[in-house]
Amino acid sequence: QDVKCVMLQREVPEYVNLLVATEAQKRHIPILQDIGGEDRPISKRMLSLCDYIIPNETELVRLVRSFSSFKEESTNNMTKEDVVKYAKLLQSYGAKNVLVSRGKK
Repeated sequence: QDVKCVMLQREVPEYVNLLVATEAQKRHIPILQDIGGEDRPISKRMLSLCDYIIPNETELVRLVRSFSSFKEESTNNMTKEDVVKYAKLLQSYGAKNVLVSRGKK
């Protein structure tokens, strides 16, 4: 089995992603979680299993808000510093690495 990584999608039910991620972690296979797709919370367990969480700016703010009383701000004019701040907040909730897509920015 020559698997290099596992890419999980939010359209897949979280219990299935958890099963796949748990098995991948046992085999030391890097786990990437794309946050796009279904707009629903992600569990801290799922967050901690993934080696990379991959949101866009809007999804990043939504994820941070789901773990705290953080008030969502507009993502229209997010600076690089804002993105770093929110990514670090997400890491404080258990994410290992956060790779934020910024579109044309």
